[in-house]
Amino acid sequence: MLVLLPPSEAKAAGGDGPPVGRRPALSTPSLGAARGDLLAAIRAAARTDRTDLVAGLRLPASVADAALRADLRAATAPTMPALRRYAGVLYQALDVGSLPSGAARRAEAAVIVASGLWGVVRGADLVPDYRVPASGRVPGFGGVAAHWRGPLAALMPSLVGEQAVLDLRSTDYLAMWRPAPALRGRVLQVRVLADPGTGRAPTGVSYHAKWVKGLLVRHLALLRRWPADPSAAVTAAAAALDLTVLDSSTPEVCRVDLVGRYP
Repeated sequence: MLVLLPPSEAKAAGGDGPPVGRRPALSTPSLGAARGDLLAAIRAAARTDRTDLVAGLRLPASVADAALRADLRAATAPTMPALRRYAGVLYQALDVGSLPSGAARRAEAAVIVASGLWGVVRGADLVPDYRVPASGRVPGFGGVAAHWRGPLAALMPSLVGEQAVLDLRSTDYLAMWRPAPALRGRVLQVRVLADPGTGRAPTGVSYHAKWVKGLLVRHLALLRRWPADPSAAVTAAAAALDLTVLDSSTPEVCRVDLVGRYP
């Protein structure tokens, strides 16, 4: 079973791995050209439309300069494994650095992270600091999510193979790749919702959704054997995390909701 995660805007600094180069192969060489095209478009826009590029990449004013510098240096900057580079709430809950070595290896092998700049990366892929959200747009080039739809549609069936997929991506990253009909029955999406009590319907959450998804992947990594069935894995993890599982599937999507009470 593979696990698809969203990335995080927050990244750990530094790294001692080799740079990815201007046509990054990582563990998925077929995406190298698409990655190189996007890197080149960002460099070109930074020379001619810097203000529009900052707005298009949705970079907050407080971090815009540093984030844009990181993007422009992405091909030549030092790298570190993806599961250690991402440092947001989900990855704090997963806390791969504190896992036993076997559990960490299981997570690095099974986790695939959707990325606005790289398309997808495996947990062990060496990546630099960067900030390119799937919801972003590069002047003269177009939308980031739209850029990845074709390359990921071509790659993902072979990357998934015969495995099932536990899909924990957030909405923006779901837009980069949607399983074709032949794969839909093996892809289980998960949403995390809050139970507001008093008989009202569950509602969406942000911080807690990321935290729960991180705990879910950590729970899977700590099992003696990485599970093959996403539905059974989610049900068992939900019991351990005191969450309720609700089926919210539609004709187009296999999906469950994890519902909990949060402060």
